[in-house]
Amino acid sequence: MILKLNNRRKKNILIVADTPNWAYHHIALFIKKKLSLDFNIYIDFTCLYETSGFRQKINNFKLNLKYCNKRLDKKYDLVVLLGFYFFHKEKIPYNFKYLAKGIYTSTFPPQGTDADSWDLNKEAFLQKYFNNCHLIIAGSHDICSFYKNDYIPIRYCNAPPIAETKYTENKVLSSNQSTLTIGWTGNPNRNFKGYYDIILPAIEKLQEKYKDNIVFKTRFKGSIDTLVSFYSDIDLVLIASNGDAGPSLFWEACLSDIPSIATSNGWPSEVIEHNKNGIICERTPEAFYTWIEYLFHNRDLLSSFSRRIKQDAIEKLGSEISIKRWKDALNEIIN
Repeated sequence: MILKLNNRRKKNILIVADTPNWAYHHIALFIKKKLSLDFNIYIDFTCLYETSGFRQKINNFKLNLKYCNKRLDKKYDLVVLLGFYFFHKEKIPYNFKYLAKGIYTSTFPPQGTDADSWDLNKEAFLQKYFNNCHLIIAGSHDICSFYKNDYIPIRYCNAPPIAETKYTENKVLSSNQSTLTIGWTGNPNRNFKGYYDIILPAIEKLQEKYKDNIVFKTRFKGSIDTLVSFYSDIDLVLIASNGDAGPSLFWEACLSDIPSIATSNGWPSEVIEHNKNGIICERTPEAFYTWIEYLFHNRDLLSSFSRRIKQDAIEKLGSEISIKRWKDALNEIIN
């Protein structure tokens, strides 16, 4: 009797990020780590195709030594460009059967759009950037809803920027009722985050009234490995974004048992139940001022938020649900 061998092979999938050790790379690493039993996962970077200047060529040479795995010699069943704008004006340098593109900011037009496309409506935008695309990857539910259309499937897929196991001990909020320590991390120069026009005016007004009883801690750059210590004495974080699929600040704070006052945008809109595990706030300095002052005087309520927020975030955004979303989306388009 001749036995028939199962000739089903694992599919080859290439995940394309922009630069090593930035946000898209962390998403790619999450997919590779969690789904390598199901697919052959490879990672590439668009920066390796930027050849302007001697310094860029030297940097690319070093990156190729570190990350090269003969990826360009392969035929891929699926290529996932995490940024929809990658290779928009150039020929995509891969041999593939299916193509997926990602949108990870919720403003319209999203970050990465060419200046000459800013006046396009949604339909014209999709036609220009996704006409060769078989699947749109959305970084949040609200992005998914906004770009829903009748001709290109769209699926919500993201990845927790830090593993749940990084933060293992439950945080106990400060028992010092006279002081409220507020935290913020990120790039303050990205206008959609609202740091200078929303967060700072609210904080400055509160500090005028409450003096040293309102403490404000910020971190604009640094290693992910040092984040645990940054959050160690923070009671509350503020998120005023109107274009984030995340932000990672929200996830990091949740894992540290720290509640948020946040706009209804990105991850906060998916996890926060208003006045139960956090606050959903209008995007004005006055609204943030009002809610911060409210929690300053209601520490028992703030503590109740703290006891819930980690588990609520893990259920909605954690590794288990994120793996399922990616696996379902990749299988759907390939099969």
